Amino acid sequence: MKKRTAAVAAALCAALLFCAYTEQYSGHKKGRQEVDIMTGQGIDGTYEKKDGTNENEYHKPPRDSLKQLLTAEQYDVTQNSATERAFTGEYWDNHETGIYVDITTGQPLFKSSDKYDSSCGWPSFTAPISRDAVKFIDDESFGKTRTEVKSLIGEAHLGHVFENDSESPTGIRYCINSASLRFIPKSEMEEQGYGAYLELLDKA
Repeated sequence: MKKRTAAVAAALCAALLFCAYTEQYSGHKKGRQEVDIMTGQGIDGTYEKKDGTNENEYHKPPRDSLKQLLTAEQYDVTQNSATERAFTGEYWDNHETGIYVDITTGQPLFKSSDKYDSSCGWPSFTAPISRDAVKFIDDESFGKTRTEVKSLIGEAHLGHVFENDSESPTGIRYCINSASLRFIPKSEMEEQGYGAYLELLDKA
C-alpha cells in the first residue's frame, strides 16, 4: 500500500512539474518579439499564423505547374527575376485594406497598413508582415549593388529593398512587383483562410 501511495505521489509531482514547464515555455513563445533588421520596428519575430499553423502549410508547386497556374509575366517575374514595367502592375496604387500573399504559395508577405504612396510606380511597403516572411539576396546585376527580396517559402522574386527613401515613413522601401503578389481584401480574409491575420490589420 505504501509503495502504491508513493508511486501515485511521484506521478502527480511529475505531472505538476511538466505543466509548470509547459506554461512557462508557452508564455515565453507568446511574448516573443523581435526587431526587424531593415526597419528597426518591432514586428512578430516568427513566421507563424496566429491560429497555430506554420510555414509548412504553404508549398511551392513544381515549375511546370507554375507555368500553368501563372500568367507569362507572373512566371517571368517570380521565377526569372524579371521586373514588370512601372505603373502597369495591378497593385501599385491599390489603397484597399487587406494583406498581400505570395502568388506562388499563398504565404502572407505584406499588409496594407505598411503600404505607402510612392512615385516609383511599384507597390511600396515599409516592412514585411513578418521578419521571417522574406529573405535577402545580394544582387549585383546590371552593374549595380542591390538587395533582392524573395519570399521565404516559394523563393519567388519579389523585388528589392532600398534604404534612405525620402517618401517612406521609415526611410525603408520594399519595392515589390505586383506580379509576385495576390491581394486578399479584409472582407475575404476569413473565407480564404487568413482570418488569423485580421488582428494585424485591426492594430494598425
